[in-house]
Amino acid sequence: MNNYCIKSVFIISCLIWFSSSLKAQEEKFKAVFIYSFTRNIDWPSAAMRDNFIICVMGESKIVQELKDLASTKKISNRTVFILTVQAGQSIPDCNVLFITKENDKQISGTAKLLGNKPVLIISDRSNGCKLGAGINFILRNQNLNFEISKTGILARGLLVNNQILALGTIVE
Repeated sequence: MNNYCIKSVFIISCLIWFSSSLKAQEEKFKAVFIYSFTRNIDWPSAAMRDNFIICVMGESKIVQELKDLASTKKISNRTVFILTVQAGQSIPDCNVLFITKENDKQISGTAKLLGNKPVLIISDRSNGCKLGAGINFILRNQNLNFEISKTGILARGLLVNNQILALGTIVE
């Protein structure tokens, strides 16, 4: 019986470690996706400042993943800064706003608050596009994928490249 308990604890520990490892990898992939999205979206020249700002609403491991990418990569030849905002706070001028799963109830209100500002809203909730996000992450068959609302992105004064439309699932 004692040997059985030790094996059970070991197996459970391995599953917990593996699960947290997969979550960390998922956040890394999402960060890479976000950077890739920025290469396929065009902002109006008035919205492009000296720096490219990505805001993350809520605490998430993706913040560090984005900061790691920002330390080595630029977007449109601009230095990238990652800012964290909390739900209910005013949202600084940013080019991209990523809304974490923990804040998914804020998608609709935040989209309305931003009005038609040229901000690409990305959510971590399936059906986030129907709530006001331009892009939302989904898991399909254990693979990270995304839905994209061309209409929602265009309504914010952003232009979307057809290549990204071909890679995601278009929703309106």
